[in-house]
Amino acid sequence: MAAKYACPALVIPHAIDQPFWSRTVHALGLGPKGIRICDLNNEDFESRLAELYTNKDYKDNALEFSRRMLQEGDRDELYRQNIN
Repeated sequence: MAAKYACPALVIPHAIDQPFWSRTVHALGLGPKGIRICDLNNEDFESRLAELYTNKDYKDNALEFSRRMLQEGDRDELYRQNIN
C-alpha cells in the first residue's frame, strides 16, 4: 500500500512474508533496509527512521513507482521489471 500511494517505507519484519517485503522495499529503493524484530534496538531504529525521512531518493522512487503502478495493467509484470 505504501508503494501504491507513493510513500517510502521501513519494514520491520517479524512474521511470514515480511522479510521478503523488507528486502523488496529496499531493493526497489523505496526505503532503508529493514531490521528484524529480534534485532531491533533504539539506535538502529532511530537511524533507519531518520534515513527514511531524510533520503529524498526514497520519496522520488516511491513517486515514480506509484505512477508506474497506476499505469500498469499487469501488476506481475511491473514487479518483474523492477526486481531485475
